[in-house]
Amino acid sequence: MVSFSRMKNFLVAKGLQNIVPLLSDHKPETLLKIIDSMRTYGTDRMRKNHRGTAEELDRRIEAANSFWDMAKRKFPVLSAETQRKLTYNIYMNAINIGDEKRDEYFKKHGEYPPFFLTISPSMACNLRCFGCYAWKYPKEKSLSLEKTSQI
Repeated sequence: MVSFSRMKNFLVAKGLQNIVPLLSDHKPETLLKIIDSMRTYGTDRMRKNHRGTAEELDRRIEAANSFWDMAKRKFPVLSAETQRKLTYNIYMNAINIGDEKRDEYFKKHGEYPPFFLTISPSMACNLRCFGCYAWKYPKEKSLSLEKTSQI
C-alpha cells in the first residue's frame, strides 16, 4: 500500500520536474531559490533521520552541500530534459526514497552510504576541470570491466 507521504512526495517531484526547466529559461533566480529549498529540505531530513555521530552528520551535510553548490552552478545550463530527470531523481529518489535506502544500509553496515558516488573506471581523463579531482590519480589504477560492473 502506498503511503500518503510517498504519494505527496511523488506529486511534488512531478510538479518540480515540470516547472524547473521553465524557471531556468525565464526566472533563473527563482530556480536558484528552488534549489536552495531542496537543499534545506534534504539537509533537514538528514538531521532528523541521522543515527550516527555528529562528525558523521557534519561530513554528510558537507558532501551534500557540495552537491547543491554544483547544482546551482550547472542546472541553468543543462538541457530541459536533463533538468527534468535530475529534479525528479534528486527530490524523489535521492532525498525521499533515499532516506529509506540509507536507513536499510545503516542497519546492515553501521554507517551511511555516500550521498552520491562517482566512479572513474579508466582514470584516463587528462583534463583539469574546476573542482574535479580525477586528474590527480595515477592512470595505472584502472578498474576492470568486471569490477566496474560489480560496483
